[in-house]
Amino acid sequence: MKNKVLYQLVFIAYGVILTVVRYILIRDQEIKFDPYDSIYYFDFKIFNAFRLPIITGIYSLIENYESIVLFQSLFSSLSWILLMSSALTLLSNQKSKILLIVLLSGLSISNLVIFRDYYLLGESLTLSSFLILVASFIFFLQKSSLLNLSFFLVALLLFSGIKTTNTLTVLIFILLLLPIFLLMWHKKVLSRYSFILLLLFLAIFSNFLHSSLSSEVTSQLNTSSHINLRIWTNPDWRAQLLDSGYPPELRTIWKDRTEYNLGETPDQGVVNEAIYQSWWDSSGKSFLLNFMIKNPSYTFIGPFFLPFLNSNTNFSYTLFYGLSQDPNFFAKTESLAKLTNLYWPETRSLSYLALAIIFFLIGSLLFILTKFPLLIKNLTLMFFLFLFTITWSYISWWFGSKPPSDILRHQESAAILIRVLAILSASQLIDIYTRKRKLI
Repeated sequence: MKNKVLYQLVFIAYGVILTVVRYILIRDQEIKFDPYDSIYYFDFKIFNAFRLPIITGIYSLIENYESIVLFQSLFSSLSWILLMSSALTLLSNQKSKILLIVLLSGLSISNLVIFRDYYLLGESLTLSSFLILVASFIFFLQKSSLLNLSFFLVALLLFSGIKTTNTLTVLIFILLLLPIFLLMWHKKVLSRYSFILLLLFLAIFSNFLHSSLSSEVTSQLNTSSHINLRIWTNPDWRAQLLDSGYPPELRTIWKDRTEYNLGETPDQGVVNEAIYQSWWDSSGKSFLLNFMIKNPSYTFIGPFFLPFLNSNTNFSYTLFYGLSQDPNFFAKTESLAKLTNLYWPETRSLSYLALAIIFFLIGSLLFILTKFPLLIKNLTLMFFLFLFTITWSYISWWFGSKPPSDILRHQESAAILIRVLAILSASQLIDIYTRKRKLI
């Protein structure tokens, strides 16, 4: 008992130290405010919101930029500590536990992770909320109590109420988890109070989903981005676009705003044109969906291998590029350069190699877990988290078109998470090896 209390006190002390260190690393950094995007995060609306109400509620309530950065830093640290605390329950061996804490701590203070805390955009809170979601999912799988279910559902709402891509990913996640919840209900693992919680969750989530799907602004900007960055340069795809009645002069408008800073983004400049709105009302609203149906190669292969379909693009247009990331495109703290390079190699070839190793580690663990029936919860956890990450990455690809900046930004949370899964995989592989006999 005394050892357990001592262990908890040591872990709490370590969490406080990590929190302080992470804030010290960013406190003197210049706060980043995107004039085209950040302003919308302060426009709080509960219904029919362009930016979803969880993040706009937080930003609007705090208001002060320095205070928001402090909040994001503290919330981020809390999420990493919760993740470590939950992940440790998956392990038995002391060495694998130490490895887990060291590797996750290193990742949490690498440049790519920590610099988003002083950006007034959705990435910091998105990552933090997802790490909390992972922690709550682990706790729920370990013990399906009413308290753990409540924590899991709150974490799902927190995550889904920050960005549209999060909401759509959670929708797919809910559909995947539905059979598990129905089975638990059938076996009376879930009480009637749990059922009430689920209904309350669905009611709130439905509002987030409605806002995500009903935003004309997002749909119009997204369609313009796909057209100008991915579709136009392929002759066959361009012909399909022009057949839909798309005004070709909009391409010139987009190119002018790309070349010259006219006070608005190129896509915003296109969307503001009356001829675009006329096309949108006649056939543009359904163009992208129809295009996806007519061109399944674009829909299912494009996110991964777009250069094979459009030779005028390269791999910076793909989610593989986003998942591997590029340290040369984000802010650097020189004191963390060597640590950062362990997780985010600077050269393109090494970054793709690192991504291949990550997938190998995760795949190896999933395969080995199938051999040990006693570890079915670990298998369930890792399978769903990996599926969730790839789904999240795939959906994010449709919202971040501009290479390399938008691709990198929209993919960075999934890129961080895939590394978290690799660390969980490595730790569990060592843990399984050290207690293999006990598991047979």
